[in-house]
Amino acid sequence: MFWAFIWVWVFLSDDPAIWITERDLELMAPIVDNRAGWLTPSMKAINRIGTHWATIVVGWTTLVGALAFKRIRHAILLIASLSVVAGAVTWVSREILRPRPLGVDIIGEWEGFAQPSRPVALLAAALMACALSLVAIAHRRIFYWCSAAVLSVFGFAQVYTGVDHPSDVFAGATAGIAHTMLLYRTVAPEAVFPIAYERRSTAHLDVSGARGTA
Repeated sequence: MFWAFIWVWVFLSDDPAIWITERDLELMAPIVDNRAGWLTPSMKAINRIGTHWATIVVGWTTLVGALAFKRIRHAILLIASLSVVAGAVTWVSREILRPRPLGVDIIGEWEGFAQPSRPVALLAAALMACALSLVAIAHRRIFYWCSAAVLSVFGFAQVYTGVDHPSDVFAGATAGIAHTMLLYRTVAPEAVFPIAYERRSTAHLDVSGARGTA
């Protein structure tokens, strides 16, 4: 939440807000001004899937998986993470009241204010919760890279369709990851609640030697 307060303060100050918006539009210009006919349908589809379905699919998969492996604490943390991130992002966006990119032809689906990107924040939170609930620590780095790729593609689609500024995407991803990681590391630290799938050998009675002869 400290990060959220700082971000709100920055955007409520005219000079920083104007400077960030100018940089955002400079970064967006070569993307939205050179939209390719063959790429646009894919970007629209990614925008639609990421906005409406991706978080739901990842969230339910994580919840069902956590319950199947009897990780009740992790299941509760998933729900808490998504709730906290949604609440924090909504509060920040209502304080900042940042409009969608001005002067840009918006071709994607959106609702509410732009900063930070709510769909990106929720998907980032869901992916992080999935990693910390279901993925063993030995394989987590690979999952993180895959998640980063998914968020990068979705974030690019948001910018390409004119729905979000680049800083909206970055702020949303940062908020989703940071809040979720903080909750999990506080309530379910890896050292106490490790994610492991190794088969444990069952105890057996030693019947060798004299005991076996008897």
